[in-house]
Amino acid sequence: MRLTPARFAEEHGVTVGASEASVVGSSLSEAREAIRTLLTDRADADLAPVRALLQAARVGVDDHGLTLHADPACRTLAVRAVHDAVELLHRKGPRIRSCAHPTCVLWFLDTTRSGTRRWCSMATCGNRSKARRFSDARKGH
Repeated sequence: MRLTPARFAEEHGVTVGASEASVVGSSLSEAREAIRTLLTDRADADLAPVRALLQAARVGVDDHGLTLHADPACRTLAVRAVHDAVELLHRKGPRIRSCAHPTCVLWFLDTTRSGTRRWCSMATCGNRSKARRFSDARKGH
């Protein structure tokens, strides 16, 4: 079953109407592009898209602490995603890296003690890289 934007929002605690579902998808796409710009450009990143998304934010307080909401509500997930990305970059910036596999587009937080993690997943990208090196070495003999 395909996960629709409305269902995705509902699974993350945001209820939207059928007419707002397309806004959920488009605002999450905006957030993804803004976060990608933050990650790839770091110090030279254009912050205008980030600011535009965060201007829709309203801060609330509940039993768990501060919460972020947006006006309209269908933009809430995008606001939360951008806010969390900015916070993570502020706290752990040097440990956020892109996967070293040449065809992978994923980023990860390196939580290793030594700070030398190279792949988003050892089981997928790391294994592919090691298998390719092994195969290339065998062909050379």
